[in-house]
Amino acid sequence: ESKSVTYTTKQSGRFMVVYEHKTFSDLASVPWAKNAVELFASKGIVKGTGTDTYSPSVNISRGDFIYSLIKALDLTADFTKNFDDVYRDAYYYQAVGMAKKLGITTGSESNQFKPETEISRQDMAVFTIRALQILNYVTTDADLSVLDS
Repeated sequence: ESKSVTYTTKQSGRFMVVYEHKTFSDLASVPWAKNAVELFASKGIVKGTGTDTYSPSVNISRGDFIYSLIKALDLTADFTKNFDDVYRDAYYYQAVGMAKKLGITTGSESNQFKPETEISRQDMAVFTIRALQILNYVTTDADLSVLDS
């Protein structure tokens, strides 16, 4: 079966579509997760903690989670302002800025996101529901504003 990719560019030249299978040397301890982790890493949805390490038992940070959520759901948004503690050179800078613009995360009153802090299960649930609502995958009659407190 033949498939094609169509895109528009302003540059001339030769282009090619490449799929790079990404694997990590430390996934033997979690064989049940190996295929999922490799698939997500190959698609750029998750990043490793090193060149060939994933650190599957390490807890995830808020920045990592938002990065993965935005990438997995292919969400985009133009933004001009980000949180004060999310720096331009951070790999999750764009994802967190988009999440802020889309209302997935509101941060604190002092415009902080705390991207390096471990994320709580409740925050993962709230961020995920908000992202799914943007895509109209989840609709609810419940007032979710209580989750902001």
